Amino acid sequence: MNKNKILKGWITIGLITIFCMIFLTIRGETNKINNDIISLKIRKKMVEDNRNILISKRNKLMSQRRIEQIARDSLGMKKQKIKNKDFTSYRK
Repeated sequence: MNKNKILKGWITIGLITIFCMIFLTIRGETNKINNDIISLKIRKKMVEDNRNILISKRNKLMSQRRIEQIARDSLGMKKQKIKNKDFTSYRK
């Protein structure tokens, strides 16, 4: 009888130990996955910010004012002024 109590005690201790190890392993993996998700969200935000900066730079470089400035400086072209501002006379 005494040996059965000792055996049951060791089995109980073994089951509790196995359960705790499984629990801690699962908890550690979920913490690792959560940290990975957080770092990916931060990385996504950085990429989106960089994309917005590049789009802004592209729009600035492709603006009509910039193109006209390049045409004036590099090619010696000048913006032509419209002599007749009355466009109604050209309609039929």
